[in-house]
Amino acid sequence: APLALTSLPDFANNKLRAELTLRTKELSKLGLNVGTGWFNIDMWELYSEYLGRVEMSEQKERDNLVLELPSHLRSTYLLWKEGHSPKTILPKRTFYRHRKDLLAFSIDISVPNPKDKMNDNVIPLRRVIEMRPCGIPEWAFGTDLLFEPRKLSSQK
Repeated sequence: APLALTSLPDFANNKLRAELTLRTKELSKLGLNVGTGWFNIDMWELYSEYLGRVEMSEQKERDNLVLELPSHLRSTYLLWKEGHSPKTILPKRTFYRHRKDLLAFSIDISVPNPKDKMNDNVIPLRRVIEMRPCGIPEWAFGTDLLFEPRKLSSQK
């Protein structure tokens, strides 16, 4: 409730948060598995490069699609359409073969299809959006909402 009294809800209303997690193998490949590797790197450039690799899948539901599909793809499509993950059910090779075949029909079974559309809070990305940092709003400075480590160290 204390956050509702601030401008934070209004500030966050038109923002999209995108997170990037790099695991050990990728960090090692980039030479960033040790802290000193991070001194001479532009983190925003690294972040933008990895987020630029994300594939946006535009899928449109068609009621009669199941009739257009070859018989060997119908059950996989129906599983996916009901909200199940074919990747956890099918053998690996079958999943990727079916995914490739279904992509020809603009269906990507690697993207989850939530069964309950009413409670779905995932926003489908259908257009390209420009990624840029939003910065810290002026009203947040001097409040408990913003942690300022330099301010903390100068109080000692």
